[in-house]
Amino acid sequence: MPSRSVPARSGHGSSSIADRLLSCPATLSSQLAKRIGGYVAEIRSAKEPLQLRTVLGFLREITLEVTGESDHPWDVVAGFIARLGQEAATLLPTLMDQDQVEKGAFLARR
Repeated sequence: MPSRSVPARSGHGSSSIADRLLSCPATLSSQLAKRIGGYVAEIRSAKEPLQLRTVLGFLREITLEVTGESDHPWDVVAGFIARLGQEAATLLPTLMDQDQVEKGAFLARR
């Protein structure tokens, strides 16, 4: 299956999949965790095996709710992770700047 790229965010009010996902990653992750947790509790009590297709179904449903996209939920998640990495790479030089570290330490002592 060819991989699809998830568009990067732009500052021009676009409503790309990445924009919608980045606006509520906590919602996506918490909903997925709740559904999987409930499913695991059910199958444990029934002593049934975990069905990965059920978990993938949860991912598709939640991705559809959050982003409007359900055909390629892993691409949406991969796009979110890639964007998170880009933002971390942009922020890292500021975090490593000694002047910023000293300023942050000064403000923390106040």
